[in-house]
Amino acid sequence: MNQASTPPEPPVIRRAGSYYPAHVIGVLLLALLPALALVGAFDEQVNTASASTPGLLLEVRYVTRTRYSLRTTMEIVVENRTGSALHNVVVGIDRGYMEGFGSAQFRPEVTHSTPDALEIALPDLDPGAWRAIDAQMIANRIGSHDGRIIVWAESTGAEGAAEVLVETLILP
Repeated sequence: MNQASTPPEPPVIRRAGSYYPAHVIGVLLLALLPALALVGAFDEQVNTASASTPGLLLEVRYVTRTRYSLRTTMEIVVENRTGSALHNVVVGIDRGYMEGFGSAQFRPEVTHSTPDALEIALPDLDPGAWRAIDAQMIANRIGSHDGRIIVWAESTGAEGAAEVLVETLILP
């Protein structure tokens, strides 16, 4: 007589709704990105920094965070704080900082370029007068870019140079 055979055990099959802890972490991270965007974590940020000597005031308005391929603006203001006119006033912009940007256009235009800096000569500054430099540029290198902007005058009474450190983070 034949004995009834028992069927083999069924294979272990994962339930359709099962997931790994890494899946949960991934979904949370993906959900976090729009939330960060809603609160402005990726928006452009602008900062104003200033420095002065007894004879010169330097004020720089620049972006500290921007996105790749966006047009940005930097404004540099130089003021004469002496009681006499200043001659040969020069603003130097660190070339290392400017390498993070392309298609830079300056008003007034760059008058001299060195391996370290772009220099813009300003006309004579009467006592209390100020001049502005406007720079339009496109962020074209992702990462953090820093440098310095410096102003000096070859006139007596200017007493040294004023220097501002700038740093911009360009996001993808």
